[in-house]
Amino acid sequence: MSRKASAPSSLEIHLLGPSEIMIDGVPVQESAWKRPVAKHLLYLLALHPHRQLDREQLMGLLWPEQDTEVAATKLDKAIHFARHALEPKLAKGPDSRFIVRGKQQILLRAPGRLWIDSEEFEAQSKDAIKRNDAEAGEAALALYRGDLLVENQYADWATSRREYLRLLHRKLLTKLAQIYEDQGEYQRSIGHIQDVVKDEPTDERAHRQLMRVLALAGSKFLALEQYKQCKKALRRGLDAAPEPSTIELGKEILHGIIQPAPLQTQNALATFNRLTFQRGAVRAARLIADGQVVYAAAWKGNQAETYRRNSVDGAASVIEGLTGAGILCALPSNQLAVSINQRFLQGYISTGTLARTRLDGSETEELLPDVQWADCLPGVQRRSSKSPICLDNFLVVRDQGGLNHLEFPVGNTLYETSGWVSHPRFSPRGDLIAFLHHPLAADDSGAVAVTNLKGEKRTLSSGWVSAQGLAWSSTGEEIWFTATKTGNSRALYAVTLSGQLRLVHREAGSLTLHDISANGHILLTRDDTQLGMNGLVAGETHERDLSWLDWSLGRDLSDDGQMLLFTEAGEGTGMEYGVFLQNLKDSTVRRLGNGSALALSPDARWALIKTRSPHSHLILLPTSGKGEPQMLSNGWVNHQLWASWFPTGDRILFVGNEEGRGSRLYVQDIKGGPPQVLKSVPEGTHIFSTNSISPDGQLIAATNSDQIIHLYPVAEGPPRSVPGVLLGEVPIRWSPDGGFLYVFDRGKVPASVYQINLVSGARVLWRELMPPDSSGVHEILRVR
Repeated sequence: MSRKASAPSSLEIHLLGPSEIMIDGVPVQESAWKRPVAKHLLYLLALHPHRQLDREQLMGLLWPEQDTEVAATKLDKAIHFARHALEPKLAKGPDSRFIVRGKQQILLRAPGRLWIDSEEFEAQSKDAIKRNDAEAGEAALALYRGDLLVENQYADWATSRREYLRLLHRKLLTKLAQIYEDQGEYQRSIGHIQDVVKDEPTDERAHRQLMRVLALAGSKFLALEQYKQCKKALRRGLDAAPEPSTIELGKEILHGIIQPAPLQTQNALATFNRLTFQRGAVRAARLIADGQVVYAAAWKGNQAETYRRNSVDGAASVIEGLTGAGILCALPSNQLAVSINQRFLQGYISTGTLARTRLDGSETEELLPDVQWADCLPGVQRRSSKSPICLDNFLVVRDQGGLNHLEFPVGNTLYETSGWVSHPRFSPRGDLIAFLHHPLAADDSGAVAVTNLKGEKRTLSSGWVSAQGLAWSSTGEEIWFTATKTGNSRALYAVTLSGQLRLVHREAGSLTLHDISANGHILLTRDDTQLGMNGLVAGETHERDLSWLDWSLGRDLSDDGQMLLFTEAGEGTGMEYGVFLQNLKDSTVRRLGNGSALALSPDARWALIKTRSPHSHLILLPTSGKGEPQMLSNGWVNHQLWASWFPTGDRILFVGNEEGRGSRLYVQDIKGGPPQVLKSVPEGTHIFSTNSISPDGQLIAATNSDQIIHLYPVAEGPPRSVPGVLLGEVPIRWSPDGGFLYVFDRGKVPASVYQINLVSGARVLWRELMPPDSSGVHEILRVR
């Protein structure tokens, strides 16, 4: 019997940036893919121009070292699992609507529309470049959410296609920059050519174009700074000096031969007035009545204070009683919602008690503990004159049951995630909530999303490697946010509820949006944020700066203290995070590959890394530079950013989660196979060290959802409490004999490292750590 014809179905395949497969607009859940190779089969078919491949071709691409008979069996299994991932109810025998198996050919099709973003990006980009059409070019650019199949960057079959599309993306950016330069829209031109330079710092032609446009826009200083950056990039990347034409352009800018274009030809997007001038960090800020600004800032290495800036004379005064508090939102009647008693959780997340206070710091009333973010419903009628702010009028973000919850009213979950939610804001009418969703708990990459009060969530813009800061436009027609798709220099963007994206403003440095007033005033901070590494090397008496580029995140240190594994995640590495190894004997640094570094093997021969995607693989890279990377199967698990090797070197412990569940601990055999969850460890548990496992391999020092360290057995059994540890402290490592645990509190500066006796609970201060120049130091992230 033949199967009845099904209604036409569309198949959408997103390969640029984090991959996603959708049938009739509904994403195929990651758990549907029982084997990673089934998804790889689909990708290969989607990437081929005719969407079909010979069986022999597929076998050679997927299993190049297997003999024909074994590869043929594996191919049949991969086809089976791919078909059932797309059609779970597919009966045995009937043809799939999407994957057709012939005698020699395997074909990808769809009864309705078959749409592949990489294919669409290529067609639209070529058309826009050919016609010099900026609008069409911007539409094509919006499709490029990141490099092709970032989670499969070590798959040879994707390499050439990835590089081709990446070059096309650069060509499109360069064309758009030239179009906008010709039209006198210098700010838009600068934004696009900056992306080209970030992607390839040694592109001297792009540096020249950026220097010229900055000079034409009236930014002579920035143009000359760009010339310096060009020389630095060429020396570091190519060991070369600038070409004569670049040197000549630098002289023309220096001597004023290139003059700014007349103002009437420049499309000025915004004008800003600087409000603060001290050295330090602005944590949060809000616009309040009469053009006043309230902000929390830590100046010159001191603890954060809350300030109120007068709109008349620009003077700023401290609001007493709010030292160390965070600002959540402005309230009517000269009140603020603040976060007091704050403590650090992980990554970019802190929690505290939601409270309301008057602008003079008096009458502070605690409302709800353990709140990470909050906003108040606009224009609501207050229930009591005695307490004008009702808790039911707040939306809050907090952890519950191992997941991060967006709640409104309090107790009613609108959205939950194993990652984290930030910057939630009510629309001016109070009928929608916009927020940033970050899929990884310790990373600020993510997407702009919106939900109604029924919890019907939509993603409006995704693929951002750093996204912080969000507010609604004064009309409520757009959501404005600050983000970037490369490095960490965030720009100001706006997206409509239909998903139309536009660049609002970009400048040198990283921007964070804090607020937009009803009359359209914008409150931003310009952040010159860097992440560095300091270390005291054996045999030396003074700390050494071990930083490499602009965002050096130390991950692991070899047992002999000579090899430092770290990630570079800033401007210096372009569109991809880089994994590096530094030899502390001679300070040489070598790039091992792309991704996020996790841990060194006990013998320091292998570096465990994670590719940049929520649904990604763990990869083993040889630290010697010789040998091939080894891909570990991830099964159905989303990898978070922490892992630790067992002392025997044959297994890995990592933090991950399954779809719709909180973080858990998994054990992965380095020979492959699916990871095994540690069932005795509850959801919401995290490790914060590459040395989390005891020297005998029997216990794991981990932090539960209440932010308290426990010792969990690798085998079955109840956890052990750790006497002497304090709330919020995280483990650094065990002592070699397993009798002591070293801990510190990431929420405090300087970082005080304590040695804890695991039997008596006795605490001994081992060392206090602080960089010599403490101005602007926000926190000490890790101690190794």
